[in-house]
Amino acid sequence: MDFARTVLGIPVPRVHAWSSESNEVGADFIIREKAPGMRLDHVWSQATQFEDREWLFSVSEHINSVNQKFLNNPLSSYGIIFYKKDIGTLPHEPLWPDGRQDKASEEFVIGPMMSEDFWRGERGTMNVDRGPCKWLVSALYEWL
Repeated sequence: MDFARTVLGIPVPRVHAWSSESNEVGADFIIREKAPGMRLDHVWSQATQFEDREWLFSVSEHINSVNQKFLNNPLSSYGIIFYKKDIGTLPHEPLWPDGRQDKASEEFVIGPMMSEDFWRGERGTMNVDRGPCKWLVSALYEWL
């Protein structure tokens, strides 16, 4: 979320605190700012009047502009964006495919996929590559 807000300029809430390890709460948590506005799924089905549909069209254009910011800033690999200071010994790749050094590349790197599906049960004990995956990104941009 911080990458999207600070590097791409996408208006996402700030995260105040988070934990993915054992803690006093006894569960993973994220505490973030409340996002302004209303949930899109609450208003989408109620858009029956022409004016509402025009508003929904503008929302669709905004969603497209957010997607465009990601497409205009391709990353070096398929994986999760980590703070460089938090990656530890996990495998990682630089942020940008061209290797440029800027404020973002000093703060962020691409690390492995962290989805629970990749790590739970027997999969967690398997010695498999969970990323970051460079070839998938190049294949995706060739397809686009």
